[in-house]
Amino acid sequence: MVREIRQKRAAAIFAENIADTRLVEQIANEAGHTVGGTLYSDALSEPDGPAASYLEMMRHNVDTISKAITAG
Repeated sequence: MVREIRQKRAAAIFAENIADTRLVEQIANEAGHTVGGTLYSDALSEPDGPAASYLEMMRHNVDTISKAITAG
């Protein structure tokens, strides 16, 4: 996976809110990246979180992806 990330010149690597981030962080580190943020996919955040509704989840994910790929 690390080799693929390097070969494809991935702009960013993301974690998911429903998974342990340790493996993603290790892969990102070995590929010379940092984790670009956490994306919401199969579950929303708490009501006061960044992805409390489907629309807020989509906005959060777009903002997180945009910031990560323009930072690099």
